[in-house]
Amino acid sequence: MAAMLTYTAETLLLLRHSRPPGRPVRKAIFSTHLWQPREARQSADRRRVNRKSADDKRRLRVGWLNVRSLGNKSTAVHETIVANDLDVLALTETWHQDSSDVCLRQAAPSDFRFVDAVRSSQPGYGGIAVLHSALLRCRKVDLPPTTTFEALCTRFMAGNCSWLLLTIYRPGSSHPTSTFFDELSAVLETLVDHACPVVIGGDINVHVENPADVNAVSLLELLSTMDLQQHVTAPTHHAGGTLDLVVTFSDYGVDQLIVYPPGALSDHSLITCCLPHHRPATPKLTRKVRSWQVVDREALSQAIIDSPLGRVPPPDASVDDLFDIYTSTLTSIANQFAPERTVKTQPRPLCPWFDAECRAIRRTCRRLERRYRRTRSEEDTTAYVAAYRHKHEIFDQKKKQYWSQRVNTDGDSPSKLWRSLTAMLQRDKRSADDISPTCNDADDF
Repeated sequence: MAAMLTYTAETLLLLRHSRPPGRPVRKAIFSTHLWQPREARQSADRRRVNRKSADDKRRLRVGWLNVRSLGNKSTAVHETIVANDLDVLALTETWHQDSSDVCLRQAAPSDFRFVDAVRSSQPGYGGIAVLHSALLRCRKVDLPPTTTFEALCTRFMAGNCSWLLLTIYRPGSSHPTSTFFDELSAVLETLVDHACPVVIGGDINVHVENPADVNAVSLLELLSTMDLQQHVTAPTHHAGGTLDLVVTFSDYGVDQLIVYPPGALSDHSLITCCLPHHRPATPKLTRKVRSWQVVDREALSQAIIDSPLGRVPPPDASVDDLFDIYTSTLTSIANQFAPERTVKTQPRPLCPWFDAECRAIRRTCRRLERRYRRTRSEEDTTAYVAAYRHKHEIFDQKKKQYWSQRVNTDGDSPSKLWRSLTAMLQRDKRSADDISPTCNDADDF
């Protein structure tokens, strides 16, 4: 039996160095939970922690952002959805004109849809858009007319669960009036009739962090009267103040609520959280493949030469006979050298311009984000915001450069040029309003 290795305190101190261990070593240490006492590592708590971590990955992730003009930030919003693994992102102050605006289609990933509401009195300002995964069934819900704020209500269906998402934008250029609270109360009262959980979010522009603010007191009293709870406590604007809110019923919990520092993408913070619903499973694609890379090329060539294809065909053979010989012979040789097998793949659509440099920039940004979350220092916050802005500047340059080169390359072929323009403008993507409901959808709702 081998002797157990022992180390003295002096020997362990000699192993110290100025640099942290490599990433594989850190991941191995983290996976074994070495920071916990030995009893905790061997107990059943670890299994519960692992199950909780796996369950969190299956839960719906929702985000809110006052984007303050989507027209020049569609690439950044697209990357925000992908990087944060969001299922739903509610945007306010999109400043879009109508549902056919290109910025809406370019901001949504390829497996996303969107629902929008344009400011009726002044298109091109205000505006709300909700980008959501195509795996979620979505329907717009009618609301009472409002004059003091903009609102968009959507009903989502995931499995056997449904919930309402109410997105609100109240312009900060005017102070809240009694009309605002009356209209907000009327909107909230209509949602009770749906008998399902309600999640309210958006930019309401009321300083709820200030207990001396009369409007904040009135708003919180209104929410309390309807058994609603406000979850955001951190500042959400670069000038200070908690202006963007996330509100739910008191018995409806949200977890992992994160308020990102303002100034990275807009003057408002991105807010994300997990809802107590599981996201629909992504369908796996089944396809048949052959392992051609491991095939001996010389043996394959010799097999074709020795087959009927390597000899002169009979003179009385018809075209159909020749095609049958060609198909059957090559299929037999392929099955011999590279048997066909079935694999299941999960679609992971990436932007065509996303390359190794983009991946490295994203990795650096995530590292600075983890440091910012750990320390919350002003220096780390500034570094993270700067890296976030740099990432989106580079991504936007990559996107423009890729599509410019592709359009120039395909300029000589009208058909290729048309396909490139269709892909660039996302003409084949439809909004949720363009999709006609079926009888099955009616039964679900």
